[in-house]
Amino acid sequence: MDIYKSKIEIPCPECKTKNGVTLGMIAEGHTINCVGCKKKIKLVDKDGSVKKSAKSIDSGIKDLQKSVKNLNDQLKF
Repeated sequence: MDIYKSKIEIPCPECKTKNGVTLGMIAEGHTINCVGCKKKIKLVDKDGSVKKSAKSIDSGIKDLQKSVKNLNDQLKF
């Protein structure tokens, strides 16, 4: 699972139209055009919080997968 491909909607600061973006687009600081008013929206990862959270979630998922595999291996006879 790649958390950076997860999609969210953000409202345009001008017209409030919802715009679909990925967490990766936010983490990388992309600029998009609003689907409503066509104005440019600069995606800002304030304090790197999206990138930090995505790394933490990815790490947690990997740890969970590893634990499930270990448990599964222990249950095999």
